Amino acid sequence: MTDILWRHSSTGQNDLLQLASEVGLVGIGLVLALLSLLFYRAISGIRSLHHRDSQRYIAMGGLVGILALMFHSLVERNIQVPANAFLYTFTWALVLRIASGKHSIRRINDSFS
Repeated sequence: MTDILWRHSSTGQNDLLQLASEVGLVGIGLVLALLSLLFYRAISGIRSLHHRDSQRYIAMGGLVGILALMFHSLVERNIQVPANAFLYTFTWALVLRIASGKHSIRRINDSFS
């Protein structure tokens, strides 16, 4: 019976199962620890922004987009599509950049003085 299963299934049916089959429990543990750290930094950074700061809400929307991609990857292998992987990485970078508080915008007049 198991021989039949191995012949018909060469990849996981979602990204998490595929990753688990490639890196094992230790690798999944490291990935989950990394995601936990990233979520902690993003949420704590977003909470530290002033509630009237419009970039706070951009970061919140980006975090919701990240969660949507993660939940979608539980039922399908969408992170393996290059465009989705780029969107996922870009959204993480955007959210973490805003959450770090290093998003100051220079005015054109300030750059010439």
